[in-house]
Amino acid sequence: MKLHFLVSLAGLLLSNAALATTATNPVVICDDGGWCWYQDERAIFVGDDLVVGSLSSAGDVDVSILDMPTMTSTTMTLHAALQKDDHDLASFLHRDDGHIMAFYSKHGSDNLMRYRVTSTNTGDLTQWDPEQTLNHGSGVTYSNPFQLSEEDGKIYLFFRGASIDPHYYASTNRGDTWEGAHKLMVSPGERPYVKYASDGSNTIHFIYTEAHPDSYAGTSIYHMYYRNGGLYQSDGTFITNLVDAPIAPQLGTKIYDGTNATGEGWTWDVHLDTNGHPVVPYTAFTLSIDPRYRLDLSEGTLLLRVGVGTAEMATFTIRQRHAQMRSRAYIPADRDGQPYRS
Repeated sequence: MKLHFLVSLAGLLLSNAALATTATNPVVICDDGGWCWYQDERAIFVGDDLVVGSLSSAGDVDVSILDMPTMTSTTMTLHAALQKDDHDLASFLHRDDGHIMAFYSKHGSDNLMRYRVTSTNTGDLTQWDPEQTLNHGSGVTYSNPFQLSEEDGKIYLFFRGASIDPHYYASTNRGDTWEGAHKLMVSPGERPYVKYASDGSNTIHFIYTEAHPDSYAGTSIYHMYYRNGGLYQSDGTFITNLVDAPIAPQLGTKIYDGTNATGEGWTWDVHLDTNGHPVVPYTAFTLSIDPRYRLDLSEGTLLLRVGVGTAEMATFTIRQRHAQMRSRAYIPADRDGQPYRS
């Protein structure tokens, strides 16, 4: 499977001026790679390079480096033959000291969260230190690392762990040692699906369901955020301290009600706009074979904007949003250049 990138007018929040000349033509990043969308960031810019994680048909955890000025790419393997499962691809963290960290795991079939770090901080992505592991004692998957500058560079590594609930590790020394693992939320008998986004400063946003829509009637979508040790609803209402988690998913702000006729909710992505507000695309399944792709709460609108720290939650129409938008989105496509469909 070839991994391409295509420009989407509906747009999320990834852009780079160097891609302007290729906006209408797919760019081949690697010719054998698949993605799962519950790890972030799966692609990052490091200087003039676009760094993309993928999982090969042989089960290799790969990293591809696209040189933007020349539009040429190279692919190297972080872990050979880990497992033939697209959930195993790497997520990346560009640390404040210049090093890149790559986190990956099997799809819940062993207890190890694996990671590697670039050997230098000069942007050389071809040299990596040996693999290290965190043994959770239960199956793990879905790595999501973030570093917060206002917490002296503390790293939070979110993942799915024991009882298939969201967990996190934390490190105050750039990953030399780790605290945890701690459980973030608990949904007995179910498994929340969480998407994460951070400003890299003091805030991490969580967009999630209370369960998988195949096993739970009427999955809804919720939002909460972490800041300065606390978990908060969208309007700034305090939920609890992070150290006192786990919480029930329903304690967050419900931003989409999946119990009504518009369909069960399913998290898709979250990114922050230029004001630091989360933009949330999601799907609503009226039937298992009829997913409706949305970016909002209500009729005629395509964007949910959550006013963090305020009592307001506003939506904007597609026309208003396109007038404001200055970014493009890049979505994976299959080998014939057509976007994937669920």
